[in-house]
Amino acid sequence: MEALHLGCVGLAAAGACCTAAARPRALPLDLIGAVLMVLAMIDTAVHLSPVPTAGWALLLGGTALLTAFRRSPSRIGNTNPLHGAMTVHRNIGAILMAALLVCMDAHHSTTGSGGHAGHSANLLALSLGLGSVGYTIASIWLAARRSRISRPHRLEAALMGASVALMALASLA
Repeated sequence: MEALHLGCVGLAAAGACCTAAARPRALPLDLIGAVLMVLAMIDTAVHLSPVPTAGWALLLGGTALLTAFRRSPSRIGNTNPLHGAMTVHRNIGAILMAALLVCMDAHHSTTGSGGHAGHSANLLALSLGLGSVGYTIASIWLAARRSRISRPHRLEAALMGASVALMALASLA
């Protein structure tokens, strides 16, 4: 379990570096979202922060929603579909990671208690696991688009897909 958490922290940190290095230059909200992702992964691994899991989930989800609003092609006059694809990919990844954090917390708090709460957490984990598989496949597809996407963006997509896959494994464990 600790290896999965450490892997998620490493992948999130590398993904944040890719976000910062990608061209066109990332907006501050993109960078804030990437840093929040790293901090949430670190806190999930070591539990040193007073921020509860739901707090991290709200921060990640809220940042994703703000980023989606700020980066919408109609607002910035951008007609390049790549920018929209990366924005959607980042935001879905952030929201999926937020849900996986909550799922992990629910799974660990209901372990051994059984009953209806344990069943609901398992159903949520299964649903998020299936969503994670779809997201990982989409990440691989996006990372493989060599002619349409820059190297940092391809690497960021691959790292986010791998990070979501590891978080899904950790939430099921």
